[in-house]
Formats: sequence, structure tokens, C-alpha cells
Amino acid sequence: HLQMARATRVSAPRKALLLAGAILACLAHNLVLAPLVHAAPSAAAAPGFDTAEAQRLLLALCVGGPRIAGSQAASAAVALLLRELGAVSELARAAGATLEFEAVDSGHGSFETDFLDGFTNSYQGVVSVAARLTWPGAAREAVLLSSHFDTWSSSPGASDDAVHVATTVGVLRALAAGPARGVSVLAFFSGAEESNWVAAHAFATRHRWAADYRAVLNLEAIGAGGDLVAFQMGPRAGWLASALGDAGTQRGSVFAHDLFQIPGFPAGDDFKTLVAHAPHRGGAVRVTGVDFATIEAGYHYHTPLDQPVDTGGYPQMRSHGEGLLAKTRAAMAGLRRELDAAAADGGNGGAAGAAEGPPA
Repeated sequence: HLQMARATRVSAPRKALLLAGAILACLAHNLVLAPLVHAAPSAAAAPGFDTAEAQRLLLALCVGGPRIAGSQAASAAVALLLRELGAVSELARAAGATLEFEAVDSGHGSFETDFLDGFTNSYQGVVSVAARLTWPGAAREAVLLSSHFDTWSSSPGASDDAVHVATTVGVLRALAAGPARGVSVLAFFSGAEESNWVAAHAFATRHRWAADYRAVLNLEAIGAGGDLVAFQMGPRAGWLASALGDAGTQRGSVFAHDLFQIPGFPAGDDFKTLVAHAPHRGGAVRVTGVDFATIEAGYHYHTPLDQPVDTGGYPQMRSHGEGLLAKTRAAMAGLRRELDAAAADGGNGGAAGAAEGPPA
């Protein structure tokens, strides 16, 4: 989700609401969308994504209603994801790949954020799920797929964010059963995105796999339908944008990106936390990423209306899943090229070693 602030909590409420309203209105009505990367779509749909399985998982995640961090429903979602990943692990083993997965306890920690007027986020005992898919000979460096299974207090969270959890598991399933890849892929299923990104901070700063991700594909929603729209990009993301062109024409909003760079802007998600607190911020290929969201039917957002039946059904799930699979494959291929270029350049990198910009 995009964590939106109540006006009463902002020191300059009129300005904050105008900014937030501007981005939501422009995104919802597609007034500022422009092609991010022009490329011809693939000649055929990406093979291997099991839409029926993803749809089944979406329904199973939402059947218990809201999944607030720390609730019984959230614990049930963790157990469900571990079972699903166990089945994917068997597929990976049969295909010569390895899928590791686990429940991740955040421990206790805190961090500063510039959200609103700035404050300290503190947390303890938040449970998420993480997975790592790799192949013999593949680099440890990875593309990270990020989504969240927790929800707003009044919403079953089908679009925000269960549909992306289900498609991510489906992408892991397809990759695990497919040919070997040159880099690894990580998946992080946050259990507390709605609580101001605390689980993402714990993963980025404490988990043993976090040092390996170089590109973040974060999957979000401020509406229940439509294609994924890129609304933020990380620093030094040129190589990733170019790679994503191989997955078809990507669409995004420069206006939205610029708004999200304003200190104190009253909206946010896990993306900035995963990029800004990534443990690997040096070297030739530094951490970057793209923040995607669905934006149509925004009146469902954070309400009881956000039901599986309203996420576009089987056709929308298929489109999301095949699109994310193509994006992930393209990002992995791009990362492999960047690693090879950096090695050939003595570790200085090509595009990845360009001047560093501000974190997204």
C-alpha cells in the first residue's frame, strides 16, 4: 500500500493533502502516464506462470479477512506461505535448483524516517517470510521481489497486497521449474508494511540474504485493477530500466517519482526502506530498483471493498503473473550483464558505476 497520513498529523495539512491529492488524482485518471521504456512486447506470453494456482492462493490469503501485523490472521498467512513455498521447493529440487525459505522474526529495532515531519519507527517481534531461489553456478547477487501480506485494519487486502504475494509465489514456481539463471532471486513477503515499513527495515539491516540483493522490484497498490505502473525509481537505475524494456513497454509517472522525493511527503511504502537501508550500497553494482503499483478502482483502497472478486479475476491475475515473470527474467538478465561488465572493467562497473543520485 501507499501509507497515507491523516491530515491532523501533518504540521502543514493543507499543503500535504494537496500534494497527496495531486498524485492520487493524476495516477487514478492516467493523466501523467508516459512510457518509461519503449520496447516491442514478447511474441508470446511468458510460459510457466500457473494462473489457477495463483488465484487459489489469493483466495486462501483473503478468506480470513484483514491480516493486521501480529494478528492470528497474519500468523495464518505466514503458515500458508511456508506451505506454498515448501511445494515450490520440491519443484526446484526436481529441476536442479534450490529454494530456501523461512519465517523471519524481526527482533527489535528502530530507525528514523522523514515521513511527514519525521519520526522514529520502533518494532519488535514482527514476522515475515523470505525465500531465496538459486541454481548451481549462479551468482549470489539477486533480484529482490517485495510484497506484503499484512493489511489495513478494515480491509481484506486483495489488491493491497495479496494479489502480488500470490503472483510472486507463482513467479518463483515458474522460475524454479525452468532453466538455470545466471543470478539468484530473493522474495520478501513483509508482515508489517502497513506499520510504516518496519519489517522491511529488519530484513534489509539484519537478514543474512540482504547483502545479496542489487535490484528491488516492489509491488504495491493504490487501486484494485489495471496494469502495474512504475511510480518510483531508485538511484543508478538506468541499467534496470533498460533491462525491463525486454519485458515489454513499461509505463510510469515522472511526476509521481518527483513527488516521492520531497522530504516529508505523506505517502510511502517498503521500497524506499529496502533501497536506503540496503547493506550493499558500495561496489560496482549498487542497489537500485523500481516501485510498481496498480492504480485503477482506487475507491477500493483500504476499504472492505478490496475483495478478490474485485481484482480483475482470472484474466487480471494472468496478466499480472505473466508480466511480473517477464519483468523478473529481464531484471535477472540485466543484473547478470552488469556483473559481467563490472568484472571486465576491473570492478569499477559501467552504467552501474555512474554518479550516485539520491535514494528513491
